[in-house]
Amino acid sequence: PEPSITGSTASSGSLRGVPDVIDTATLSLNGEVVRLLGVEWAPGAGKPEDLTRYLNGREVACNPSGSNDVYRCQVGGQDLSRVVLFNGGGRPTSDATPELKAAADKAREAKIGVWSGQP
Repeated sequence: PEPSITGSTASSGSLRGVPDVIDTATLSLNGEVVRLLGVEWAPGAGKPEDLTRYLNGREVACNPSGSNDVYRCQVGGQDLSRVVLFNGGGRPTSDATPELKAAADKAREAKIGVWSGQP
């Protein structure tokens, strides 16, 4: 892998704050791009406003999870990736944990969000 050009020290630790929602899989927090672990935005996955409304100005705590800008974020004691997937706000990525894939399966069974148009 290529060495990081940014070399930002903020990316090495956890981030806390009230994020701006870029899409249902991506936040902007303290100037850093935060991609939610195991979540990939997909057409029909819900609008950024939906996630903004859910967060409702609450602080999120995000810890780095492996690769560059991927984080596990908690809000109000909930894993934000799990909340998004459970509500059909995205599709699980190949590196999603079994728990996250199970949450996405529930949304698929309920045909909500990204799964609403699926047979």
